[in-house]
Amino acid sequence: MTPGERIRQGATQSIAPGGEGDRHLEVFQRIRVQKAADEVCIAVLDALRSGVFTVDDRLPRGRDLAERFDVSVHTISEALGILEQAGILRQQRGRYGGTTVVSLRNVRSVLASILASSDHSDAQAELRRLLELRRPLELQAALLTAANAGDEHMARLKRIAGALDTQLPLAEFRATDVQFHLYLGEACGNPRLRDYLRHYFDEYDIVRDRFPVRHLELDQTVSSQVEYCEAIVSRDRQRVVAAIDDHLGMVEEIFLGLRLEFP
Repeated sequence: MTPGERIRQGATQSIAPGGEGDRHLEVFQRIRVQKAADEVCIAVLDALRSGVFTVDDRLPRGRDLAERFDVSVHTISEALGILEQAGILRQQRGRYGGTTVVSLRNVRSVLASILASSDHSDAQAELRRLLELRRPLELQAALLTAANAGDEHMARLKRIAGALDTQLPLAEFRATDVQFHLYLGEACGNPRLRDYLRHYFDEYDIVRDRFPVRHLELDQTVSSQVEYCEAIVSRDRQRVVAAIDDHLGMVEEIFLGLRLEFP
């Protein structure tokens, strides 16, 4: 099968312990893509961004990555070279060599650049349009909830926010995260806005599942959502607006590599 016939299946899965030679190798899945080197870069950057690897960690061996991704060793070498030039990795040759993470500083900017120039640019543009729509919908729901929701709704909102835990499996973490945002539609008292939010997240989930970068920064997501919830419960309009800007800006940075600007 040629690279042009391949379709990428996914970047990362659950993490299990392993030896030094194959440390965290299992977080990667086979890659089936047109531009395999770019896809390897995306997968590695996603693993870095989500904390699977951090500074001073060593990546699995090139031949093991090639087998895991179902691509050539040359493709792996090309991808790691791109990330080395960006100052993210360092490759050392020889018996005790390997590939080490040296900096996370350029991870987001490199990821955004690769996505913008890759075959995923259409999906990225579609996700950007959805994230632009989310701002007015969720802002209005949050402000109405802060102004009008009763104590029972507020207590329920706090319980949902408190259920978001970094120890949850990723799929359950995502579902719990979305539950909080959808409940704003219930608590705000506007059935039409509730329906719009439901429809929005139906589309958002479909597009996000087609998008190559899927990892959330879990600790940051939890702390941001707690602050978001506390702002709504405080019923302070300015605090709600600031919390939504911080929270949705974080989501935009995670999936697009930048924070959207609005007039």
